[in-house]
Amino acid sequence: MATIQKLARKGGAKYRVQIRRQGHKTASRIFDRKKDAELWARKLEGDTDALDSLPGTESRRRSVTQAIDAYMLVYSGRDPALVGRLHWWRIEAGHLSLERLTAATIRDALRKLGETRTPATGNRYLAAISAVCRWAIKEQWLNRNPARGIERQREAAGCTVWLTDKQRGALLTACDVSEWPDLGLLVRMALSTGARRGELLALRWSDLDLKKGLAHVPDSKSGEPRMLPLIQQVQDLLSGRAVPDDHEVLLFKSQHDPYTPIEIRTPWDKARAAAGLPDFRFHDLRHSCASYLAMNGATLLEIADVLGHKTLAMVKRYSHLSTGHKTALITRVLSKVGERIDDQEQVDDQERGA
Repeated sequence: MATIQKLARKGGAKYRVQIRRQGHKTASRIFDRKKDAELWARKLEGDTDALDSLPGTESRRRSVTQAIDAYMLVYSGRDPALVGRLHWWRIEAGHLSLERLTAATIRDALRKLGETRTPATGNRYLAAISAVCRWAIKEQWLNRNPARGIERQREAAGCTVWLTDKQRGALLTACDVSEWPDLGLLVRMALSTGARRGELLALRWSDLDLKKGLAHVPDSKSGEPRMLPLIQQVQDLLSGRAVPDDHEVLLFKSQHDPYTPIEIRTPWDKARAAAGLPDFRFHDLRHSCASYLAMNGATLLEIADVLGHKTLAMVKRYSHLSTGHKTALITRVLSKVGERIDDQEQVDDQERGA
């Protein structure tokens, strides 16, 4: 419902229109002429979409930086890269009010980002600011998500990188002589389970069941818990370590806080450089695990189950590595398709059987 209020000003009277809707913040605008105020009010009252898009009081009062900070206070995900992405948005658009954060300003920022980053990275940054806007809508700070209509950029096909036997041996050797004694254990767990770095670094001693040879990931990136099978070598390495009295202590804890994961960047960089793999990422250990599975006959469904993917879309990149398994399947199931049937009785028997 719209109300029009006459305001006394030094330069002459002004007319303020206020529009209130149940469940929405009050929106208002000031006009020089009463006729313009009435026309605007009638137009919006008959246009639900336009009314929904009106910026409310909160969208003018709250800045993008305030929304990002408030969102991060309640964020319960496990994506460490999100902090860096939202910090970038603070720099680019943090000074704006939420009302001024439009699709155009977001596109301009992403266009600038695209000068130095890949389309895939741009999509991740778009998803980050969109998540903040969705949260702001729930808090009634925004009426609409300005990032919603922005199309994602086409991403290049994922590049699958895995370690050869020689490279794997060199990397493990370098990890075993690292200044951080647990680097070899961490890398072996990544190679044999396909778990993400964050999932492994978040493991507590209470998550381990060495009798069954399992590690429990209570909160994976997919949002569902999963179990990591531990190979015998990993079990032996874990059995040789002293178990802390408090089983909530992290397996890979920092030196200063047993409940904070260690920062592995320095020892990891040194190990991969010593192994002659300066461009090999820790996440490529996950790709290596999946590649080994594919090359040894695992199906895409089995690979997805090991990696913790809900769909097969992310594991299709490994399909070309499992050609041997496909050939065996086709040979086993369809081996008689190419055979000739010269005896008409055989044909008749088959048709009757069908």
